[in-house]
Amino acid sequence: MERGGERRHRLLPYDEQFRLFTLPTTRKGTAKVVPGCGVKINHLYYWAEALRNPEVEGTQIEVRFDPYDAGVAYAYVGHQWVTCYSEHYSVFHGRSERELMLASEELRRRHGQHATHFTMTAAKLAQFLASVEAEEVWLRQRLADHEAHNLRQMKRDDARPPSLPAVNAEAKPSVATVHQIADLRDSPLETYGEF
Repeated sequence: MERGGERRHRLLPYDEQFRLFTLPTTRKGTAKVVPGCGVKINHLYYWAEALRNPEVEGTQIEVRFDPYDAGVAYAYVGHQWVTCYSEHYSVFHGRSERELMLASEELRRRHGQHATHFTMTAAKLAQFLASVEAEEVWLRQRLADHEAHNLRQMKRDDARPPSLPAVNAEAKPSVATVHQIADLRDSPLETYGEF
């Protein structure tokens, strides 16, 4: 840089166009526009209104997908990049490609034990992901309940006075036993905080 300078004309701005060109694509780099469904990328259909054009339907177009958001993909239609949304956007939005791959493997593993032929669809994957989310919420709640139970148990154990010596109602307690009981009852309990 000392000899040649900064060469600002060689710098690439980190803008939306740069981000789109650095996103991954399919193996062929293109996808076919299926009428009424959109483009299929990694077993998921993505749709945008620009794909409704009769000149575009049935043709191969350039596509890109975001590996960190399975709810969104991009298609090059009419000399511009168009944002396409997944058919199950609410479930796939914010999920990474890796998450979908792990969920697909788990779903195939579960059905592979019981069915001889299983076809993976976006609807089945979305339903499975939604149920896993519910299971995660349930597990988090179960963990919170377990921690609260342990905390209540500790508070209960702390609130009990130390075990008192056994006193036989028929036998006369000794003077030392009476003094021990009186000392235990009069001693303040240590408070660790509000519950």
